[in-house]
Amino acid sequence: MSPETLAMLRAYDMLLPHKFDLLSSAYKKHTDTMEEKASVPTVSFKDKKLKSVKENSTTLLTFFINGEYVRLGGTKYDIQLTCDSKSVTFSTTSWSEMEEGFTIKTKITTKEPEVINIAFKFDGKESNSLNLVVAENKDVESKKQEKCLCKKSRWSAEDLKQIVTKVRKLESMGEVQYRDEKTNYKKWVDEKGNIVVSKNKKKGYKPYTYSISIFDYPTGELGNKTFKDRIFFSDVSEKLEDSERTYDEFAKQLNAVFKNYEINNCLRKIHFLTQIYHETERFTKTYESRTDSGYSGGDAYVGRGLIHITNDFNYLRYYDHVNFSSYFALYKKYRLKVPKNSPEETVDNFNIRTENKHISEEIMEDVNKLSKLVASKMKNACDAAGWYWKHNDNNIDINALADKDDILRVSAAVNHPSVALSKHLKAGDVGGYTDRKKYYDLFLKVFDYENCK
Repeated sequence: MSPETLAMLRAYDMLLPHKFDLLSSAYKKHTDTMEEKASVPTVSFKDKKLKSVKENSTTLLTFFINGEYVRLGGTKYDIQLTCDSKSVTFSTTSWSEMEEGFTIKTKITTKEPEVINIAFKFDGKESNSLNLVVAENKDVESKKQEKCLCKKSRWSAEDLKQIVTKVRKLESMGEVQYRDEKTNYKKWVDEKGNIVVSKNKKKGYKPYTYSISIFDYPTGELGNKTFKDRIFFSDVSEKLEDSERTYDEFAKQLNAVFKNYEINNCLRKIHFLTQIYHETERFTKTYESRTDSGYSGGDAYVGRGLIHITNDFNYLRYYDHVNFSSYFALYKKYRLKVPKNSPEETVDNFNIRTENKHISEEIMEDVNKLSKLVASKMKNACDAAGWYWKHNDNNIDINALADKDDILRVSAAVNHPSVALSKHLKAGDVGGYTDRKKYYDLFLKVFDYENCK
């Protein structure tokens, strides 16, 4: 080894401890700096424009981790997310490492409009928190309104079909006893569920029955078909024309009635449907087929329409409404005065007595033609019901009674108006009140009124 090389080694040997000390000092200084910079980072939304998410939705949230938070050996951390709302949920609330170096992601699922606070912790140390608005989702509300019959301003044919179908399915016709297909003998069942077929009742057995609704009930008409979703199918002497017996036409004319006669809120519509469902025998006919009616003017003026117009003077009133005339006012002014609780002079007798001075024969022919249209045309069948609802001759505001949800007085106003406002009105005063009340309860269920109003 040359003297020069030996000298260099001795010099290096002397410098080594010093360099080691320098390196050690530099490393310590570096790590101290890292610890100083290891403050809890702040979190922000990666999308700087994000201010809100919609209710009843799921949204992907991406958070940006800023600030310096260095840990030796990689990027694994214990990151926790918490929220002050119980109506939101997150797909992820805990992370052990960051994604893409600076971000973490989670999906938020919301239920209702509110302002929520999202907070973070890094290795148990609290970081900042973020506010996020859960905004009303108009699309969701719109869809809710589409499904909610109470919130619809107009009904489609399908809406009406669903209403009728659901009501009929809910209306129970009672229990029917099963029969054996071969013998046609009745079936009986004991407490343990054992079934026997017997012509006579078996001791210790009860009738083996099933429930039947009006939806499945055989009508005895048109080939013994059941009700199901068919409308105005009864084969009576006066009926709707075939082209009129459709849900399209029914919905069209009902919507017009709601608009023209201020049946413009859910409760009014429910009460109106209740009454016309009863009056038309569950939407099967627009004509009251009966004889010896005792109506003013005779059997030619029996009930027609969705709410039965009866008596000749009421048909005359409806004629005036349709034609903007005032013949009923003349009849009312010049008819014979009768004792209280006695029948009024019929329009026919009035015309004979006055020799058609006030109401001509031609006008009465037109009145009679219109009366037939109330049974044969959906437009008139519906309109006449709306007209009576709003302009009955007893001046009863049926809409006001419906607003009070007074099914007894609404029913009386339709069936027995002279006692509708009596302080002593009772259920027995109203014809068919038990069924009217039953139908009212069914329509409330179909409309889901308490949740939909």
